[in-house]
Amino acid sequence: MIEVPLDRLVLFGALIALSSLSGMLVSRALPWGEQADTSLLARATGLALGPFLLGLGAVMAMGFFRGASHSAHLAITISFLAFVGVGGVIIRRTNGRTSQKLLWEKRPLLPVEWGYAAAISLAAVVLVVLSIFVPLTQNDALEYAMVARELYATRDLLTYPVLNPETNVTGIYAPWTHPPFYVALMYIAEIVQGHAEAPGLIRLLSPWFLLSGAYVTYALGAQLSRATGLAASLIFMSPPLFFLGAGQSLLDPLPVLGLTLIVAAVCGISTKSLFFGAIVGMFLGISLWTHSQAILFVPLAMAAVAVERGLRDFRAIVVAAAALLVVALIVGGWPYWRNVEVFGTPISDNPAVFALPNLHWEEYFSINRGLGSIVAQVQYGVLKGWFSPEAYGLIFWGLAVGLIIFLRDRRRMSAAQYVMQGARGGERAEALLWLLVTLLSAYLAGVLLSLLLGIDHMIKNERYLLVTLPVVSILCAHGYEKLRTSSLSQLLPMRLLFTAALPVLLSLQFSVLLAYQAAKHEITVGNLLSPLEGKLFRAPEYALLRQPLAGLTDQSVVLSMKPSDMYYGRGRVISYLDPRLLPFYAETDASGAYQRLVALGVTHIHLPDYGLPPFYNSQLHSIVRDPALTRLVAQTVAGQIYGLGPEQLNPGSPVVISPDARPWTISESITLMGRKGFARSSRGTQALQGSTYSGGLPYDLFRRHWLTTAVTGVGSDGLPHEANGLPVEPSQQYALDLKISGTGFVKLVVLQFATNGDIRPASRPDSLQATTFELSPRQPEREYGYRFLTGPSTDQIAVAVETVGQSSIRVDSLSYTPLKEVH
Repeated sequence: MIEVPLDRLVLFGALIALSSLSGMLVSRALPWGEQADTSLLARATGLALGPFLLGLGAVMAMGFFRGASHSAHLAITISFLAFVGVGGVIIRRTNGRTSQKLLWEKRPLLPVEWGYAAAISLAAVVLVVLSIFVPLTQNDALEYAMVARELYATRDLLTYPVLNPETNVTGIYAPWTHPPFYVALMYIAEIVQGHAEAPGLIRLLSPWFLLSGAYVTYALGAQLSRATGLAASLIFMSPPLFFLGAGQSLLDPLPVLGLTLIVAAVCGISTKSLFFGAIVGMFLGISLWTHSQAILFVPLAMAAVAVERGLRDFRAIVVAAAALLVVALIVGGWPYWRNVEVFGTPISDNPAVFALPNLHWEEYFSINRGLGSIVAQVQYGVLKGWFSPEAYGLIFWGLAVGLIIFLRDRRRMSAAQYVMQGARGGERAEALLWLLVTLLSAYLAGVLLSLLLGIDHMIKNERYLLVTLPVVSILCAHGYEKLRTSSLSQLLPMRLLFTAALPVLLSLQFSVLLAYQAAKHEITVGNLLSPLEGKLFRAPEYALLRQPLAGLTDQSVVLSMKPSDMYYGRGRVISYLDPRLLPFYAETDASGAYQRLVALGVTHIHLPDYGLPPFYNSQLHSIVRDPALTRLVAQTVAGQIYGLGPEQLNPGSPVVISPDARPWTISESITLMGRKGFARSSRGTQALQGSTYSGGLPYDLFRRHWLTTAVTGVGSDGLPHEANGLPVEPSQQYALDLKISGTGFVKLVVLQFATNGDIRPASRPDSLQATTFELSPRQPEREYGYRFLTGPSTDQIAVAVETVGQSSIRVDSLSYTPLKEVH
């Protein structure tokens, strides 16, 4: 489990309690409407303000008291929380506000509500287990942790963004334009735990935001019915990308909670337009601190205010919108003003390495991410919620049902009436649903508009759509509850089905996600309490680091294509985005590029099992292919580590295994769960005719779920036979040299078999993914070399060239060469 002393854990719990109390006192001072009080919305919003207040306190401590001691920053943050809480009490007493009694809470839970509550409790327990007992391995979260380590060293907010890789603690280069809110929260958590050497209390931050968002979503849905609120809260927690991300300390729950609070304010605050706009602007302002994507909340908040006030009262909309913008700018504008100072723009995703034309990043973001055509951009961009179940589950299909039921059953107001009269002109529950529909429509319209303008930022990242979770969850829950209570479910079997289906299915999903993470790190009940380090190195990407750790010193410099992994490594890291590498990327000769690395002090190269343009579109892939320049230090199925300097290897005679030299087979498979590839369904194999093959469905449909594979040297069942296996020696290096042309997204895979002299192997092969890359009209040809080490019992291999989605590939040549040690 996370190694945090008990007294530090208690201190952090007290900090959470103080933050929550301050948020509650602020929320109680706001002019909530009567229904907001009686539906717990005011209380839920207050608790959800807690993590925001803690983060803002940390930002102020580091910003106004730069370089102060850790204890001083903690004391200042605590003082800020106390000051805000006292301010809330003073404002409330000045206004003379009193809270409504929550009489409806005393009603006993119905059976279906017990089911929802049990599933929510299970989800919360699983989330805590994932956060405390499973090692932190997620790329983005570890990058934030590395930046927080820099803040811990300097105690200065202006250390962020981290642009000084030559002199900082880790060597990380992080030219992010995201606000420093999350890393400031991590900084405070590290102060409490007493160090920044390993993840500890930072693991609890993202779950805190997720659970807070689930509570606010429950309170919003409870305005329809308590069962709807509970169902919405459960659905809100369920998307695998969101739930597992929170367990792995991703910051997605932060902007999601931000938008949830904006919805809560619009639905619950009841006051004059000026103050209404100012309060919504306050929530918008704190949301702007979470992530640069929160800039999208500005038009969404404006739309919400407009439809809440109603277009008929245009003056009220103008007053509220002006107040919203002014307050939001005051509360949340500083990080964007700081970005203009540093980068010349409020937000940006274009570091210098991204701008290099020879690296062809545009093809990477389109073809590699499955967005290489108009059809794919619509299916996996605009409509990704419906076609990416590995990320979102099935909740968007439930949303579709909920929308149909709402539009069919609406009674009091048409869409036109709602737009003109606003929420104040109709029944509150129906107005809430109209508001949610408006927000969802505005978001999807923005996605579509950006796509028409040729801007792919809103479609290329799966996480952006998560901000719609509060909207989607309530509409989905509303539809489910309408079906559950309809005449269709009055028969006992149907009633039992609808009562149990949602909580049972989602409970199974949470259990599967827990089992998935536990299996990855070989966690059992017996070793659940064991140190995280042992569990960490069971994951192949970190087992890769264990062997070289003994050979690395504080003077070692690792050029990494996945710098976040080096959070656990020794030595300094050079990220592939580091601008010091620009001359290296400009080199057209491997020896010249090698000298560039030597001049930077690079001692090792760290490669994951997937490709990036700075690797395969530069000379780096040629450097690691050449044993005269690098030596293979470590290898797992998750990647390789090379050391700079020659390795005494004697190349043997190349063995040509191209389709024109030996039989190949081609097979087609459907890959379930998209890019995650949890399972495949094979459609059979046949002999490959010639050297060219095509794959994918017509019109490029389902490109993430359709896989075409060409495999050399294996039989029709994917296993080597006596006549066609590629013989190798165990524990020996080999080199692959591939020349390929066409269009599509390509994976190069080496299958290692242990036949033990039998005609057929006794087990399935070990799969070693060499790399991934894309071929496009701008890059129709590629030559690629790859070195690998066979396993201790491997005696045959096969090589697979796989393409995902629509593709047309020609394998021009392929050979493998033994590299024997010189004695």
